[in-house]
Amino acid sequence: MAVTPSKLKSTIDENVNSNVQMATFTALFDASYPTGGESMTFAGFATIDHVCAHPDGAGTYYFVWDYTNGKLMAFTAADGLQVANATDLSTVTARCCVTGRR
Repeated sequence: MAVTPSKLKSTIDENVNSNVQMATFTALFDASYPTGGESMTFAGFATIDHVCAHPDGAGTYYFVWDYTNGKLMAFTAADGLQVANATDLSTVTARCCVTGRR
């Protein structure tokens, strides 16, 4: 199941190029994390240049953006391994900062 991020704030860099955009999103996971990561699309972005994601709360997990597949992957902070398939992450929230083109 794909995660639908909620946009918190968006800015457009008018000084460099009017199609450059940066936005912050909150991503809420569901009760069954799929191996390989959760699919995500960011509204208002035609292309993604950079995604930085951090846990919003206790540092039990960390996140890596898979640029090739457009997925947010979750890893356990304790051992650095990807979260197991079907793990319940419904209480986990990630803050994502996204830079890209409109």
